[in-house]
Amino acid sequence: MTKTDLSFEDQIPPLSPDSLLVALGRMDEEKYSALVDSIHGADGFKSTTARCQSLSIILGLTLGKTKDILIVLRQLYHVSNPVDSDSDQQPTPVEDVIKSFSHLASLKGDGAKEFKEIIVTRVKHLTTHNDNLENWRKIRRIKSGLINNAIGFSSMVDLRPMFSSDRLSIVGLVPIIQIQIRTDAQATDEQELVFQLSQTGLRDLEKFVEDMRTKIESVKKHEKIVSLLIGDDEITEE
Repeated sequence: MTKTDLSFEDQIPPLSPDSLLVALGRMDEEKYSALVDSIHGADGFKSTTARCQSLSIILGLTLGKTKDILIVLRQLYHVSNPVDSDSDQQPTPVEDVIKSFSHLASLKGDGAKEFKEIIVTRVKHLTTHNDNLENWRKIRRIKSGLINNAIGFSSMVDLRPMFSSDRLSIVGLVPIIQIQIRTDAQATDEQELVFQLSQTGLRDLEKFVEDMRTKIESVKKHEKIVSLLIGDDEITEE
């Protein structure tokens, strides 16, 4: 059997990104329209489990494939729509990006050319300027700012022994809290901050956090400010 005798799916490795675009091209108009409406809506390219579960039922695909299609389309969107329009980075045409999918580009057989054109047309439509996603990108840049952001926290408690004066016995244990804060810094020496606290220090930290909450709640009480506030739940792409 020659390559031209194989179906398009048989010519593409099943776990490759190319196979996801083939699945996109195979969708009937009703399912494709549902995908368009979903992506052009408030959820954009979010690939949360809950979103993918409901969308997979509509598309007739597995949860995993639905999630992977959204991820690939999101990546194609970012390539086609550079974050900063004032930068030197120029948008890459969808046609050129899809040419880099080697398995898809080499499809052979009756209707292969037309099928690839369908994929290009659909990807173009799905990755056109999306106001919801652009707003998310702007907010993410604002939140990122110019300094490192804390992105993870972990802790552990040590029980450090206090020895007797002759060092032959333990007369007590002193609890010490160690805290690690991970950041999004590029420099290796700034990616982690580790420090320790006594129980008194922990109480002071708790008061500090509560003070921050109080200040945030105070800000939210002003009606003019509340109407402009954007919460973390409104800027999650994933």
